[in-house]
Amino acid sequence: MINASNILTYIKFLYQKKYEQVAPAQLLSQWRSVPEHQIQTELQKLYAHWEWSVSQGRKKEEEFIKLSAILAEAETVQQPQNIETKLSEEKPKRKGNWLRWFSPLLLLALAYGIYTNYEGDKNDIDTQEKTSGTLLQEPAQEPPLIEEPIIAMNDTIDQTEGVPNSTETTDDKLNKANIKNYIFAEDDRNLETLFGLLSPNIYKYYDLDYPTQNQLRNRYEHIWEITKDNTNYISEVKKVGESTYEVFGTYEYFGLKTEKTKMQDTHVRYEMDADNKIISVDVVK
Repeated sequence: MINASNILTYIKFLYQKKYEQVAPAQLLSQWRSVPEHQIQTELQKLYAHWEWSVSQGRKKEEEFIKLSAILAEAETVQQPQNIETKLSEEKPKRKGNWLRWFSPLLLLALAYGIYTNYEGDKNDIDTQEKTSGTLLQEPAQEPPLIEEPIIAMNDTIDQTEGVPNSTETTDDKLNKANIKNYIFAEDDRNLETLFGLLSPNIYKYYDLDYPTQNQLRNRYEHIWEITKDNTNYISEVKKVGESTYEVFGTYEYFGLKTEKTKMQDTHVRYEMDADNKIISVDVVK
C-alpha cells in the first residue's frame, strides 16, 4: 500500500523507471505536501495522465512493494552490533570480517538485478486487458517538472504508438481512469471502492432511478450470489459528450445455477460530475 511513509520513495522509483533520471527536488517537495487521504487520488491523476491502465498502475505499486520487501529483508542480515562489544574488540580484524559486510551488499545487488530483469519482461501488453483496455503511449523526450496538480503536463508522445485526441483534458483522463477503477472494483467485488467512485447525487443505475446505497448493495450481492468469476474485458473507453463516456467490451461470468460460463458484448454509458464521480450508469440500447 502506497501511503505517506513510502510515497517519496515510490515517486523516486517511478521517475527512475520511466525517465531513467533522479526525481527533481521540486517534484518530491510537492508530493511531500500531499495529505495521506489524497495520495491515491493524486496517483490516479498521474497514472491517467501517463495513459496507464488501471491494472498497470496497480502492478507498478505491487512491484515497488515487493522490491521494498526484498531490500528490507537484505538489510536484516546485518544486525546492529552492541556498543560494549565493539569497544572490547580493539583487536586487529581477521581476514574473514569483510564477508559480513559484503553479504548484505551482494543481496541488495541481487535483488535489484532480479527486479530489473523482471521489469524488462513486462513490456508486452495484451490489446484487450482485463478491466483496463489498452496501455497507451509513453513520452519520448526529456521529462518535465510536474506542476499542480501533481502530473506531468508537457509529456510528448511516442510517434510509433499513435497520437491521442488533442482535445482530451486532464478531467477526461481522470474520468476514464475512474470508470476503469469502477469496473475493476466490480470484478473484485469491492463495495467500498465502488461506493467511493459513485457520486452521492447519482440519478441512474440501469433500471434504478436515484438509487440508494442499500439498493445498490442488494443488487450487487444478489448478482454475486448466483455467479462467480465475473470478469470485464474493456476494448475502448470513448468520450461521446460533455462528461459522458461509453465503454465497449465483453463481460464473462460463470452461472452457479446453470453451471455454464457465459460471455456477452457490453456497451455502457457513464456520466461524470464535476468531482469526477459517476452520476449515471446505463446500457446503450
